[in-house]
Amino acid sequence: MSTGEAVRTGAFNAARERFAVFLRNTDQKEVQLDATLSGIQRMAPAAWSKLRNSEQLFRIYVMGAGNGGLELPLLKSFIAERGTKDNISISCEDVSQTMASEFNTNAITAGLSDIVSDYQVIPFEDPSHDPPLSDFSMSSHVWYYIQDWRNTPKETNTLQKFANSLDTNGVGLITIYSSTSDRYELLAELHKHTAQPAPELPGEEIVAELAKLNIENQSEIVNAHTDVSSCFQDGAFSPNRDGKLLLSFILRTDWERLPEAAQRGIGERLAEIVRRNGRAEMVFRDLYIWLHS
Repeated sequence: MSTGEAVRTGAFNAARERFAVFLRNTDQKEVQLDATLSGIQRMAPAAWSKLRNSEQLFRIYVMGAGNGGLELPLLKSFIAERGTKDNISISCEDVSQTMASEFNTNAITAGLSDIVSDYQVIPFEDPSHDPPLSDFSMSSHVWYYIQDWRNTPKETNTLQKFANSLDTNGVGLITIYSSTSDRYELLAELHKHTAQPAPELPGEEIVAELAKLNIENQSEIVNAHTDVSSCFQDGAFSPNRDGKLLLSFILRTDWERLPEAAQRGIGERLAEIVRRNGRAEMVFRDLYIWLHS
């Protein structure tokens, strides 16, 4: 293994460990599963009716599908509502071959591989990627990393490209952090103390761009909760190993490498958040943006 490969592998494994700690301490996935199911019923009754009618083909498109940690359980919930796997299919996109391979393995384990029609390993922005027409298109916490959606002409705008994947009576869902999320308070504190890039653009920026593009949408805030008790010992900010990994995931940077002043400022801000919330948790306020065809 070359030095470059070793560095990339090490970074990938570190990111996985951080994400694993986050998953153990949050209800975000469970909240998202429930909110997606109930949201389709409320926001898109025609799509919901089609989902529950096994005589009609129901097509799903997932942008940034990853390894299917959210998407495959959601697919199982869809099938439970439908009563059968008949006439249902899912097409996926992601930039990572590793994630695609894991998705396919996980789909086999879940008994869902027969309804995975395609998994393209390609950047969403690539002009050669043409999302298939779908009854439900979704992207979960990936628009932070997508280019060409702000101040970009309609013809090449990636938000328009995503919206174009919706067939008649179809519905799309973009899930992304709201600017009101506790996470943005910590990101702002990080930015104040370091040369880190400005915080990721929140969902409100997506909504504003959709308005410019005249893409019909509705949005709502859904709260998820993340336990940060591993960041406190005897009531004082003093993260243990899991706490440091959790903070590294939330901040998208290595906690151990942050300057002492940044760690102190972030700790003080997190303590304020915990006092406000009345418990050792952060409230992750997600913006659910529903697009209509």
